Amino acid sequence: MATNFKTNKMKSVKPAPTPAVKPARASTRNEPTPEEIGIRAFEIYVSEGCPDGKDQEHWLRAEQELRSQGAR
Repeated sequence: MATNFKTNKMKSVKPAPTPAVKPARASTRNEPTPEEIGIRAFEIYVSEGCPDGKDQEHWLRAEQELRSQGAR
């Protein structure tokens, strides 16, 4: 007894184009992004001569500065 098999042809499907990814941006509430805070904290760190153990202080200061001036 012969069995009929249908041939399933797969269509060539192109992947959907990837949407352009925009960098994380602060909301309109003057909230800086973690990236912006990190950059400013590093600037503070360097300006103070690269002291050890002040990373949290630099982060908080950078966050406060950026919030007060409306994230760059």
